[in-house]
Amino acid sequence: MLLPKLDQMRASGDTVDRRYAAGIYLSSVREIALLIGIGLSIIAIFIFDIIVAPDDVSIAFIYTIPIFVSILHRTCNVYMLAALTTALSIAGLVTLPSDAGVSLYVNRAIAILTQWVAAALVTSRRKAEQLLHHNLDVEWQKTQRQRRFLDIVSHEIGTSLTTIDGQAFRLARRSAVIEPAEMSQRSGKIRGAVRHIQSLMQHIQLVSEIENQALRPQRTDVSLAALVKDLVAQARYTYPQAAIEVDTAALSATLSIDAFMISQIIENIVSNAAKYSPPGAPITVVGTATDDAAILVVTDKGRGIPADELEHVFAVYYRAHNSHDVHGTGVGLYVAERFAAAHGGTVVIDSRLGIGTEVTLRLPLSEQGTAP
Repeated sequence: MLLPKLDQMRASGDTVDRRYAAGIYLSSVREIALLIGIGLSIIAIFIFDIIVAPDDVSIAFIYTIPIFVSILHRTCNVYMLAALTTALSIAGLVTLPSDAGVSLYVNRAIAILTQWVAAALVTSRRKAEQLLHHNLDVEWQKTQRQRRFLDIVSHEIGTSLTTIDGQAFRLARRSAVIEPAEMSQRSGKIRGAVRHIQSLMQHIQLVSEIENQALRPQRTDVSLAALVKDLVAQARYTYPQAAIEVDTAALSATLSIDAFMISQIIENIVSNAAKYSPPGAPITVVGTATDDAAILVVTDKGRGIPADELEHVFAVYYRAHNSHDVHGTGVGLYVAERFAAAHGGTVVIDSRLGIGTEVTLRLPLSEQGTAP
């Protein structure tokens, strides 16, 4: 029941933002009030410690109450609180008569020890809660990822299977009178749908290999400019409506990279620009170089990405809410970021809804990086 409610809240847009902000404000007010209450209770206990009879050392044990109450406050330093109550407990000794028995001092010492035990227990409880919240967050992320994966697979495969079934049905019905041109057209649609499913399976396999760290950069000296031109030529063939311009004259002659990984990055970025741009809208691919890096910037005038979703676009199987009318797996940018990191590089996205997107790939000239 919880996840549908969360989806409904997200769908409400600004209302969710206001509720979230109000929740944070109320939480902050509660914590401030709690902190003030703890402080006032400690002062009250100290006053009672001075007023009560000198031989009544039980008051020193009452200092543990605000320490235990501090478990409700997320940021209160419990050991600082214990140090304060210890100092006040020692200060309370001034009311003891000079001929006080040893037992009174021993009891006071036991009370102070109890305060520190209370602080340790509260700290342990907080750590357990933090671990629990962390595990819940991890499980929630896994659940969201599985939901995104199932949504994408069911939609993309379902669409392709519908195409295959429809075309096969028509071929069967018209088998006796079908013309060669129609046969070629319908069989082409079937093969296109099959290729789409194969591409989806390849993307899923690629994600699996990345997560299992089965892919390592196999570096060779590659002309990045030539690689970019080849990939743009492929994009122009795949997306004939796209107006892609390339300028790679400023790139270094060669770069030590894994050609497969870098090809995946560039192909994903350029294809995204083509898919999400209106027909004929300008797309530019510009390569530059600095003293320590090769930089490729892909700019489009497409639909852009909502500002509140930019931080999520590198998550695997994540797709922005304004992209559901375009085929995709939500894998491309995830792969791009991981493969760039494997080379010690970065992928940065700057996007404005309804205006366009700029994606910057930065690859260091020196060999560095981590496992994808």
